Amino acid sequence: MALSISNGKPKEVITEEGLGRIYENTCTVRSMADTQMVIPLCIAAGDCSASEKMTTI
Repeated sequence: MALSISNGKPKEVITEEGLGRIYENTCTVRSMADTQMVIPLCIAAGDCSASEKMTTI
């Protein structure tokens, strides 16, 4: 059985707090129009290497 961190609609549960518990505070959640994006903190700070990627949810 999978461990549930949160239940609900994606926009309600995909939060910095929830992802921080899973990924140890390595990403941020940003919204643009109706799209949520999970972005590594180094991209948000502008200091990532080219191999690090952004994931859109």
